[in-house]
Amino acid sequence: MMRCKHKKQTILIAILLCSLTLQLYLTKTKDVYASTVQTRYMRGDTQTVNGLTAYKLGTAQSTTAQHAYLVDASSYTMYAGIRVWKRNSAGTETEITDGTPHAIGSRSVQGAGLASATWACPATSLESTDAIVVRVYLKIETGAWQLAGTFITEQLGASNLDAATWTVYYYLYKWYDEDYGWYEYDFYWGTTTYNSRIENFTWTPPPPPSTGFNLYFQTNGKLAFQHLSVPWETKAATITLTVTSGTLNGTSASLAMYPTSGTLTFTALENGAITLTSTSNGTTFHINGAVANSASIVNGQTYTIGWSFLEPEFLLPVMFILGMFGLGSMFGGPIYGIYKVKHGEYYEGFKTGLILTVLGVALTIAWLWGA
Repeated sequence: MMRCKHKKQTILIAILLCSLTLQLYLTKTKDVYASTVQTRYMRGDTQTVNGLTAYKLGTAQSTTAQHAYLVDASSYTMYAGIRVWKRNSAGTETEITDGTPHAIGSRSVQGAGLASATWACPATSLESTDAIVVRVYLKIETGAWQLAGTFITEQLGASNLDAATWTVYYYLYKWYDEDYGWYEYDFYWGTTTYNSRIENFTWTPPPPPSTGFNLYFQTNGKLAFQHLSVPWETKAATITLTVTSGTLNGTSASLAMYPTSGTLTFTALENGAITLTSTSNGTTFHINGAVANSASIVNGQTYTIGWSFLEPEFLLPVMFILGMFGLGSMFGGPIYGIYKVKHGEYYEGFKTGLILTVLGVALTIAWLWGA
């Protein structure tokens, strides 16, 4: 009887672990589009992209050194951090960080060298003409953050900035200036010596668009696109374009479907009006760069209609359930073991209590890791 009971417990644990392994695999599986992983260097030369002139955030380091600094009469720890934005072709910036610097590097002793820290970049939908802006901030101790340098990429031609852990390196120099009687806190960049940079900068290029077709839909006509964010997920978003008046008569049309967004571009040959709807909550529509879900179509004008939406996360509730079960087991295991020991069942209390506690810890860690 004891042997049978032990066998059932072993089978139960094996099933739970197999379920956990499958769940972790599914949770960490991403879309099938190949990502571009780069090191982006804070260069000392400038460029103008989407109306902003800033230092280049390029794929190779420059040979021009630059620096920014703070001064104070006292010796403090200095800190450096970044904030990140996407900037569209109209010059509008949308912050990806939360309004405060992240990836905080520091230097407390006099001398120079690289300091590094990490930031978990979230998945962010991009238009192909968007650029990424990174601003570096400095502060000493509890002082306020001050802008030290602004860096911008080229127009990435990307559909997404991928969820990835960036490692940010800052070349920091703390020294005492005897001539002025103060400490200087420097941030350097722009050369292989002052090699400030961002590693694991990851983005997804768009697939080749379908181009060169014509559109013709009369009033009340509908054009729909079904978009699967991730191929193995069952939840889809259907984007519907409805002609509310006139005729949607377009030429030189192109369609691109990205992992979490899409665009339709055409040149109008007649006047009309359209409305856009989606079956996915939280979908954002853009018409010629402006947030809108309806527009009047004017003969001779070119229109770019874009949409973006969050990737469906139907696996998250399962992970939450596993996490709650893990927490229950982690705390319930010792309680059960103590209860059995008090009733003289030493072996049963130790064995089952230990199994539940270890399983609970594993499931809780897996839940937090997969969140």
